Amino acid sequence: MRMFNQLVLSVVALCIFSSPLMISASTLQYIFPAVFQVDTEETNGELDVLFIGPEESIFENGFIWEADFITERALTRRQEGLDVRGYVPVIDSSFGVNYELLNERIMSVVDELIGEASRARSITFSHSVYYSSYIASVVIQAHVSSAIARTLVRSVNFDLRTGTARSLQDVMGMDILPLTEVILNDRVRRDPERYYAARSANLMTQPFYITNNHLVILFDEFQLSTRIGGIGTIELNIGQIRTAHIEEDDYIMNENGYSLKMVPIRSILNQFGGFEFAWDAENTAATIMRGDMHIIIRPEINEFVIDGITIRQLESAPLLVEGQIFVPITFFDQVLPTTTYTIDNDGSIMFLSYLS
Repeated sequence: MRMFNQLVLSVVALCIFSSPLMISASTLQYIFPAVFQVDTEETNGELDVLFIGPEESIFENGFIWEADFITERALTRRQEGLDVRGYVPVIDSSFGVNYELLNERIMSVVDELIGEASRARSITFSHSVYYSSYIASVVIQAHVSSAIARTLVRSVNFDLRTGTARSLQDVMGMDILPLTEVILNDRVRRDPERYYAARSANLMTQPFYITNNHLVILFDEFQLSTRIGGIGTIELNIGQIRTAHIEEDDYIMNENGYSLKMVPIRSILNQFGGFEFAWDAENTAATIMRGDMHIIIRPEINEFVIDGITIRQLESAPLLVEGQIFVPITFFDQVLPTTTYTIDNDGSIMFLSYLS
């Protein structure tokens, strides 16, 4: 049956990608309901159709991935007084390239979790698998039974095309960690009681999984705070992550005696998208709007007005230079709470913002 499904999908793929025949997503799902589900996304005005079979196959760019190449095996043993139970994932040889290396990586994660639970009574394993168009995320959970029971979580993420393990930066194509830290800090600030005595976390090594629309960073139970039970998560809608890149030649330095970078506000907002920017020459003021947010800034005046009532001081007054308004590099931290920036070795600046 699987071979028949694969043949059907291959023929459908050939029709879609090599002929002018138009087949709607709903029609495909109606004709072959048992073969695949259909998910559609609109990107740059074009409709992308992604076929995801329920534990059957992943179809993307003309390739068919069998999703049942991930099986499992039972663990039932005692190891130095620890009762080891549950099921761990196994990459079947049918996956092909690098499946043995991936299994070694999975088992090293399992061994690491067993080592962390060495003083417990028992450890019980379970797992989940998530897919994006070309990444598989194997999430391994270990419930540790001891005086204080807790659940630990790890992940193995790999490229479906090459079998190569992928880090968070590999998957996202950029260093997303500074933004994640800002989002976590914002969460702590908004709910201090829940995050009382919150512990620092090395986000670089945190497990995660990814789907076509979401990135989810995972935390062990009680890792962030003793008041947070269950697996902790930071879930990001990938479409809400915005970036803006400014070359060294595109910003200026202020003349206040220290090296404060002043960046072109309009260029950054245009790259973020979703903002309106208006210049009032008569009143020498710029207005920035996005949804219900309304901000006014004026060159040479070291403050900004938000939503018509709140006045806040900036690190330095905006500058009007050759028809462009430049603001302190820290301006976006103040007006957009989940925004940060990094400065590369070549002097260029990358802004990252999570805009809900």
